[in-house]
Amino acid sequence: MHTTDLVVPAAVGGDINCGMRLHTVDLSLDRFLAGRDPFVEALKGDLFFGTRELVLPAQAAAGLYTEGLAGMLLSLDDGPPGDLAHIDREQWFDELDRVLLGGGLPGDLR
Repeated sequence: MHTTDLVVPAAVGGDINCGMRLHTVDLSLDRFLAGRDPFVEALKGDLFFGTRELVLPAQAAAGLYTEGLAGMLLSLDDGPPGDLAHIDREQWFDELDRVLLGGGLPGDLR
C-alpha cells in the first residue's frame, strides 16, 4: 500500500502483539529496486521457508513472560543465540517505549 503522510494500522497487522512492525526509511525507489531481489529472497526465506534461527532459551522466555521484551533482552546478557545475535540491542531498548505495554502483559510463570 502506498500512502503519503498516512499510516494505516490495519495494513500492518490487526493482531495485538502479533510481532509485525512498520518501518519507514528515507530510501529512493531506484535505490530500493536496486536491492529488491535479495531483500525479497531474504523475506521469503524468513517468512515462508523457515530459514530463521529463532532460539529462545528458558531464561529469555521467563523474562519475556514476566517483564516483556526488556526482560527477555536483559536475560540474554551472555549474548543472544541464533539470529537474535544480529539485533542492535541499543536500538531495541530505545524503541521499547513505542511498543504497546513494553511488549508484554504482566505475567507469572505459574
